Amino acid sequence: MRIFAFLLATLFATSVFAKTILISDIDDTIKIAHINDFMGKIEQAFDLDMFWGMNTLYNYLNDQVVEDIYYVTNAPDWLMREQHKEFLKAHKFPAGQIFFRSGSAEIHKMQSIQQIINESKPKKVILIGDDAEDDIDIYSKISKNNSGLKFYTFIKTNYSQKKLKNEQVGFVTPVGILIDLNNKKELYNSIYTEKTIDQVVSILEGNSSPMWDDDDQKILLFPAWVNCQKWKPVKSENLSPIFINKYNKIISIRCSYLK
Repeated sequence: MRIFAFLLATLFATSVFAKTILISDIDDTIKIAHINDFMGKIEQAFDLDMFWGMNTLYNYLNDQVVEDIYYVTNAPDWLMREQHKEFLKAHKFPAGQIFFRSGSAEIHKMQSIQQIINESKPKKVILIGDDAEDDIDIYSKISKNNSGLKFYTFIKTNYSQKKLKNEQVGFVTPVGILIDLNNKKELYNSIYTEKTIDQVVSILEGNSSPMWDDDDQKILLFPAWVNCQKWKPVKSENLSPIFINKYNKIISIRCSYLK
């Protein structure tokens, strides 16, 4: 009987306290970069502009569910190392190791993410990227190559050009990630999510501004060039329909005007 109780307790502890890590892209995921536009990426390269709420989201995840955070970017080490480090520091993102590209862009992310998984030995992995370059394909391959792990993959839909794969979830604001992790019982604070929804709605209705005064460090919810036509309304199992309907309505207006 004691042995059974011990095994049950061990199994419970393993499932509840399973190590979770967050692996994130930088450009066009948390930093406004406009990678798919030649002039846009030149103009944005050395600015510190951020997508609204991403720093708050990462700090919240770091407090609630994530043990370690890693930033993996295809930005070249020799060109962007200091700029990206300054960006993360300026916006108070949680500390984490940064993997810059020093060789081939085709293999850098795959190798870096696999190295992180091999060395950190997590049970769960949160992957956050965007649809500008190859995050969709790379994250899909990583999840297939590590089938024994639980992956939560989120893709920021800035361009609406690529189809998501497997169980990847598209998002346009941090709300999408919060709701999905709440639905999957990885987060349990619905009040925090509802507060974030209120902030997003207030910004889009023009009642508050997400921007800083410093022109080199803008905070924008939706840069003018963002095309989120493929965004899909969110659903929640534990949030008030009032909040969900309010959010879906205001985001639908923003994401449908390009159609």
